[in-house]
Amino acid sequence: MERRRIQIKTSDEDMAPADVVIPEEVLKSVAPDNGTGEEPEKLRWRKIGGGTFRMANGKIIKPNQVFSAAIEDIPEGFRKIVIPLSQLPDEVSLVVDSGKYEVQAASPGWYNVIDAQGKVINEKSLRQAAAKELIESLSQ
Repeated sequence: MERRRIQIKTSDEDMAPADVVIPEEVLKSVAPDNGTGEEPEKLRWRKIGGGTFRMANGKIIKPNQVFSAAIEDIPEGFRKIVIPLSQLPDEVSLVVDSGKYEVQAASPGWYNVIDAQGKVINEKSLRQAAAKELIESLSQ
C-alpha cells in the first residue's frame, strides 16, 4: 500500500477570520427557533424529593434546587418531581389524571385497582370491598 504525505498550511495568514463569510440563511437555519422567532419563556422551578436528574442541556439539578427552565426543557417523566414557583400558562397541564379506575382480579378473593394506563394503584392486593372503596376515594 502506498503512503502519501499531505501538506497542511498552518500559517495564520491563510486562516484569517475575516476571510470567512457565512451566509445569513445558514445562520438562521442553525440558530434554535421555536417557530415564533423568539425564545420560550423560562419559568422558575424547584426540584422536590431526593436524587438528582440531568436535563437535556446537561445541567444537573440537585434536591431542593431552584432553577430556571422552559416548560419544554423538562421531560414528561420528571414533571412530578419538580414544582413551578412562578405562574404556569393556562394551557399547560403538568399531570394528567384520567380519573378512570377499575378493579382487576389478582388471585382468588384478592383484587388490584388499575388506572387508565394499566398501572396498579394499590401496593398490596385488596379484598373486593376495599378495592371499591379505594376507587371511590380516588374518584372524588
